[in-house]
Amino acid sequence: MLDAFLARVKPALAPPLEGSPLERLHQSVVRGAEWLHSKDSPVAVRLISDVQQDPVLRRLFLERFYLPRRAMNLDLVQQAIAAGELPRDTDADLLIDALTDRTTVFSANYWTCAGE
Repeated sequence: MLDAFLARVKPALAPPLEGSPLERLHQSVVRGAEWLHSKDSPVAVRLISDVQQDPVLRRLFLERFYLPRRAMNLDLVQQAIAAGELPRDTDADLLIDALTDRTTVFSANYWTCAGE
């Protein structure tokens, strides 16, 4: 079931390829928020919630979906800093957490599992 979820959601949340780093970050966050309002969202939220009950599935979800997506967004922040689109002292981790905590359910899963 997790593999089917990943196969379905990854294309919908694929990284933007055009625009400046900051524009691509914006597109990525907006896509995540839009996806939460899609017809797939209720099933995915339920699956992600259920995955939390199984340590192996939880780890697979983090490794295959959440952490790579977070890393992609962190990279976009770093690129935006390097391009002068964001201040040099921008805390990339804090910015990503602030942007995604309000737009995705995945950060909640990250905080639940990060201490393991």
